[in-house]
Amino acid sequence: MPISICIIGDIMLDVVTYLNTNDLTEVRDLKRVANTINVFAGGTGAMFALSAADEGLRKIHLIAKVGADPKFRDHPDIAALLAIEQLQKSQVDVLVALDPTCQTGVAMITYLRNGERILVADKGANGSFNKADISTIMRETVTSADVLFVSGYSLLEPEQAKATLYLMEEARHYERLVVLDVVPHSIYTIINNVAFRQLTKPVNVIISEVNTMKRLFFSGKESSPESDIPIIVVAQCLLENYEAVILRPDMMYQYVIDRSGIIEEGSTGFEAIKLSMHRGYSERLTAKLLLRYYDRFKAAILKH
Repeated sequence: MPISICIIGDIMLDVVTYLNTNDLTEVRDLKRVANTINVFAGGTGAMFALSAADEGLRKIHLIAKVGADPKFRDHPDIAALLAIEQLQKSQVDVLVALDPTCQTGVAMITYLRNGERILVADKGANGSFNKADISTIMRETVTSADVLFVSGYSLLEPEQAKATLYLMEEARHYERLVVLDVVPHSIYTIINNVAFRQLTKPVNVIISEVNTMKRLFFSGKESSPESDIPIIVVAQCLLENYEAVILRPDMMYQYVIDRSGIIEEGSTGFEAIKLSMHRGYSERLTAKLLLRYYDRFKAAILKH
């Protein structure tokens, strides 16, 4: 199990509610809101940090960019303060850069009774992170942590991608385990295979939905991304570039595979959980697996 994890990812403020219906036409008068409207720290980076804390890890660092208060430009805005307060209560060390021109990212999330999710998000300051934002303490934290966990959202904007790639290369140089969670699942519509390979050269462990990897690595080949390419074939292709993969055909099932073969496969338990547990479930699964197999993943990068 690692002693410390550093995360590069987004801090959002999630505004979440659950509607006791499957039909939005029934809720125009808001009489079917089953619970109060809740506010949480959100974003892949923040939710993974909270998940790692729930698993018992106590040295967790989160690097992100948030909006500055419109009046006090050297202070985070209200949305950031609410998110950071929750993170700090879980003993997450938050290292943020401030954007005086943009607010902290906010997401409005509504769940229907059947589990369908309606999401409206403004990424806000997250996408403006750049190399000039990297402080000495950020770099030192990246190079000293056992694991560098990166949210794929950090690779979507050109300047943000450059800053993230620099920190990943620094971590790799110091033989830290570099882990990438490939989000959004439609990243193949934004980044092609060549760009993805270039950006992920320092990565040791890839975490992804299976179809995302099919579209990134198999598009244009004899088998189309929509065809039934076996999981193990997808994994073998990825393992030419990375030491290990965590692949999920959907939220119901997952595989952990390294160059020696399948380490673990099985149900995620998603089908049995309450609707209120859907948010952040992927991050919780990932945190459990990374802590469980850290020693094996670390041995693999030292070997190669």
